[in-house]
Amino acid sequence: MSFNAKLTNLLKTDPRFVDDNGELVLAAVQDAAWKIDHALVKLLLSNKEIKAKFFDEIECHRVFNTNTFLEYISQKNFLDNSYTRFRNRIGLTIDGKYSRERGEVLSLLRETEGLRYFAVVTDKWRVLDYVRQQNLRNPAYRYRPNELYDYLTRRLFKNLLHKDGGCYEIVFAKRGASDRTAALQAALETARQRFAQQWGVAANAPIRVISSTPPQHAGLQAADYFTWAPASL
Repeated sequence: MSFNAKLTNLLKTDPRFVDDNGELVLAAVQDAAWKIDHALVKLLLSNKEIKAKFFDEIECHRVFNTNTFLEYISQKNFLDNSYTRFRNRIGLTIDGKYSRERGEVLSLLRETEGLRYFAVVTDKWRVLDYVRQQNLRNPAYRYRPNELYDYLTRRLFKNLLHKDGGCYEIVFAKRGASDRTAALQAALETARQRFAQQWGVAANAPIRVISSTPPQHAGLQAADYFTWAPASL
């Protein structure tokens, strides 16, 4: 059995990563990897060959190499019948029908008037350094993925919430079973306050936070496409 097949079969054992037809949903795997999902990490560690490829040994500890893993599963040849996987992964439609080619979806997004895409990226090695520094200051410190997520939220929206008029409606991809709406609302308010302090521009437009999943919200589907399309096209 090829390495691709072994990895695919292993990932399919997690019900979060398969659709109703039993096909691997690559976007769900990528999202879990980005969050360093504990269940995904444990799953990958369960296979000796897969563990050797995607984990680095540092001071007798295994560290998940997120970038290597994401780059590998984003290769065109990772999954056979890539257009079918692409359809399951993104779900964008044109006139009620699934787009047959990635180029069609990209053209659709590019031609959508007023659509703009912003992203914020962090280096996992810098996160590891941050955690080690925190442990030196306080041995009881334990890293929480939500800590990074909220920080990146503040960075992403730092300069985007200063205009008055109307309402900011911000949709976040639902993460797990816990309701983090209040935490994300606080992160957004903090981002706006810091912008006001830095530039002296205050804004009072209400911010509405909505928790959803990509299949239920076109904006999240488009964001997923913009995020992963460069590595897939």
